[in-house]
Amino acid sequence: MQNDRKSLIVLMLLLFIASLYLIMPFWRPLTLAAILSVLCFPIFARINRAMPKRPRLAAAFATLVIFAIIIVPSGLIVTMLVNQAYSGLQDFDLRTLFSNLFSNPIYQNYLLPYVSRLEQVFNIEINLFDIFTNLGKEAAKRVSAFSPQVLVGTAAFILDFFVMLFSIYVFFLEGPRLIRLGIRMSPLRETHEWRLLHQFRNMIYASVYGYLLTSLTQAVLATIGFAVAGVSAFLVLGTLTFFTSLIPIVGAAGGWLPVSLWFLLQGDWVRGIGLLIYGAVVISGIDNIVKPWIIQGRTNIHPLIIFFAIFGGLMLFGPIGILLGPVIAALFVATIHIYSEEFI
Repeated sequence: MQNDRKSLIVLMLLLFIASLYLIMPFWRPLTLAAILSVLCFPIFARINRAMPKRPRLAAAFATLVIFAIIIVPSGLIVTMLVNQAYSGLQDFDLRTLFSNLFSNPIYQNYLLPYVSRLEQVFNIEINLFDIFTNLGKEAAKRVSAFSPQVLVGTAAFILDFFVMLFSIYVFFLEGPRLIRLGIRMSPLRETHEWRLLHQFRNMIYASVYGYLLTSLTQAVLATIGFAVAGVSAFLVLGTLTFFTSLIPIVGAAGGWLPVSLWFLLQGDWVRGIGLLIYGAVVISGIDNIVKPWIIQGRTNIHPLIIFFAIFGGLMLFGPIGILLGPVIAALFVATIHIYSEEFI
């Protein structure tokens, strides 16, 4: 009997590894589907309560809602963002810009002496003008390579997209059953497992909703402000504000403040002061309203952890890491909380 049990466990492990190899090509759409289904499960729950005897129809309708309010707008915004960045880099006169910067008195009087000293010490020639101009051109090429207009036409993108949609539908429909199955097979005590799920849900609200949604709100407000101020690359700068708002100490001011100072240095006092007031009161001030309202006493998570989780996930997993990183960090912190409460 014991030998049969060990043999069955070994067989299960081997089949589990083989199954992982089978789904490995689809790990990105499956992971994104799992995260979206967890974050948007309240939408499915409300629809399912309205039609309790038709769970399949409720899951299909909830998937269509996510497609309509999240996936389609996100795709359109990303397309506009990449195209704006690419066209901006292409149309922007980089040589004129850098020529003005390097002829500026601040650079000539304060930075150029250090560059000249480095050239003398290392016996090399440092041409910052050519370096930055070539970097700008290379950035334009890389942005165009990742344009959604290029990616959408590939068979791999289309397949991953349908795998993600179908997986969201399945996770909505079978999610609770899969969770109960995982709890039964887990070696942990059932009380620990349910507490882990509870802590994990609170961490998701605190990290993904509390921080990412706040940063997204600030980015939208910043984008509106840049567009009203007449900034051509308003989507690009709005996206930059999203990322700077996640950086501790820097915050959303890292996105709107340089633009405001640029207007002031150009002598445009109306747009400079207007954007300065709008950024300080509205863009940065919304952080004190949205974040506490979303978290509402749930387990908080340190901003530094969120910073490393988001940017580390972005570097390791690509764009999906913006969601996957905080999810991994939330699960890790939830596990630490349970261990400290139970065993320390």
